[in-house]
Amino acid sequence: MISVKPMRGESEIPRAGPDPRSAESGAQTAGPEPYEPLLENIADLTAYAAHYAAAQTDLLRLKIRKAFLLVLAWVFGRIVLTVALAYAVWMVLRGVSGGLAEALGGRIWAGDLITGSMFLATVAGVVYFGSRRWAGISRQKVKDLYEQRRPSPHGAAAGKSSADAGV
Repeated sequence: MISVKPMRGESEIPRAGPDPRSAESGAQTAGPEPYEPLLENIADLTAYAAHYAAAQTDLLRLKIRKAFLLVLAWVFGRIVLTVALAYAVWMVLRGVSGGLAEALGGRIWAGDLITGSMFLATVAGVVYFGSRRWAGISRQKVKDLYEQRRPSPHGAAAGKSSADAGV
């Protein structure tokens, strides 16, 4: 042990190892580096981080694959549903057409013509009235939204809303 000269007010403190102030401290003893365990831990941490990053990358790939498969199943399902619905409509129309053809004395062309015309008129009516209804609902929602935002032109004391003002 080496004894170090105490500073003022301190007692002599024994210390292990060579005295850094002595001339012999230049020749260090061969031993383990004090940072070797830390470097080993850093290497382990780096390996764990690389493993974690690889696992997260694989997880992201699986999530993307799952999302892609769900979208693909949804699209395929919509196609199947559309085809099934179209086929069902076709079968109903063919049945109506055949019934009309029998009622018209075996005139298949007349049954097809009447059925096709009725179907097109029905589709046109649904599209026309549906789009008008949808536009009316949308217009009413926007009107209601702006009436809620805008203060009354006569003030709150007058008790009139903008709908009463003729807007």
